[in-house]
Amino acid sequence: MKTVWTLIDSIFELLGLIGDDISKWSLQDFEDNPPRLLRLRIVDVLSDIFLPEMYQGMSIEFKVNSILKGDFIDLRKYDDYCGVFEDMDKLISKSKFHLCKRKGARWNVEQLRHNYRKLIHFKTLARPLIEFNSGILAASYFYYPAIILTENARQIDL
Repeated sequence: MKTVWTLIDSIFELLGLIGDDISKWSLQDFEDNPPRLLRLRIVDVLSDIFLPEMYQGMSIEFKVNSILKGDFIDLRKYDDYCGVFEDMDKLISKSKFHLCKRKGARWNVEQLRHNYRKLIHFKTLARPLIEFNSGILAASYFYYPAIILTENARQIDL
């Protein structure tokens, strides 16, 4: 099942392959590279599926920048996020922090945007570490200690 996290992971995959100059991401520029073109089409289509009211007809650069910044969050009604707020309450209640929400207190969109941006920032920082050995297809015996020791960090699920 495709989720909004599939969209975000696809964006980060392209960032890893191509670099962070999103202004150079276009279907025309990737025509001579079918794997990149396919990945970019996935980002384009998924952004239209998950955020149709905001991004239909917009450039890929605009879509990706808006998704990474969380700009779309302010464009939806508060009630659209009730399920997300419930999920965040459940997450907190199951955590080791033993926090309780003040009676009558409720989430607001600014808090949601803050949490979203923090998660995107974490993914930005952690992804190179998680994918550290992903480009190694084969190596000589004498190079494996570093691969083995750094492999444990790749077990983190982003």
